[in-house]
Amino acid sequence: SGGCGVAGVQLAKALGAERIVGICSGKNFDFVREQVGYDTLELVDYKDSESMKEFRDENKAKFDCIYDTSTGSTADENYSTSVMSMLKEEGQYVQINGGMADWVKHAAGRKTPRKTMVLTASKGRKSLEEI
Repeated sequence: SGGCGVAGVQLAKALGAERIVGICSGKNFDFVREQVGYDTLELVDYKDSESMKEFRDENKAKFDCIYDTSTGSTADENYSTSVMSMLKEEGQYVQINGGMADWVKHAAGRKTPRKTMVLTASKGRKSLEEI
């Protein structure tokens, strides 16, 4: 339900994704739907452990891409291992946050297969204009 997640949904929609699922707090469902303007967006409440388990069990090897904006954003959030089973064999997991160990490993070229970490520039808008 943050800016990166909303942007991810918009990007997936623009790229023609057939199915888009957002995982956020149930209290933010209406806000997310309003922000992304996408009525068929599926939402799962991460605070409801039974719903999350059911979602993971029903979606093994069903996703081409998982865009994770939560792992590493606080000390106790780590979804990277629990969502990998939902990726198709050639699927890609993209994580935008991470602890120091994640970044050191990534920078040293010892990244996990099928896992991408996204670096952001401190220049903000100016960096985007250069691209």
